[in-house]
Amino acid sequence: MYDYYIVGFLYNKGYVDLIRGAVRVQCQDHDILEYIKQVLGKGSIHGNILRIYDKDIADKVSYYRRLDISAIPPEEFCNFVRGYFDAHGCVYVRQDKYAQVTMTLRRDFAYYIQNILIFNGIESIVKPLKSSFQLTVSKRVAIEKFKAFIYRDSVCRMESKHSRLFSV
Repeated sequence: MYDYYIVGFLYNKGYVDLIRGAVRVQCQDHDILEYIKQVLGKGSIHGNILRIYDKDIADKVSYYRRLDISAIPPEEFCNFVRGYFDAHGCVYVRQDKYAQVTMTLRRDFAYYIQNILIFNGIESIVKPLKSSFQLTVSKRVAIEKFKAFIYRDSVCRMESKHSRLFSV
């Protein structure tokens, strides 16, 4: 599994049972579940849940969920961040003209993602919450750069977030 969109999407999302060799992912976007199923080569979708019963796939997913982000090739950062954003991000649109992008993350991960964004010229802030951290992109120029960054060469994306982000 070298699809870094899926690695980002599954990072801290879903359920992995290594003893039974099971993976379960819930998502409202059926196309995302179909894409993950196609790339991983197995699984069944019922409602909005993808279930995969395969020990090798469960081991791979577990490995990639623990992956040191610094091991991701720089050319794949856009795919990884897009996957994580689709799984854990929000787009807030106010008065049909102002957008704000947020992602909830662990502390170390929040600053690592912020560094990726800074490296790509995208200004963001990180602020602590009760048990996690929130990364926010809110300036209009930064939002435009964020859109260009994460949707560059995109094969898979969550349409609802894409359309909200591009509605402003």
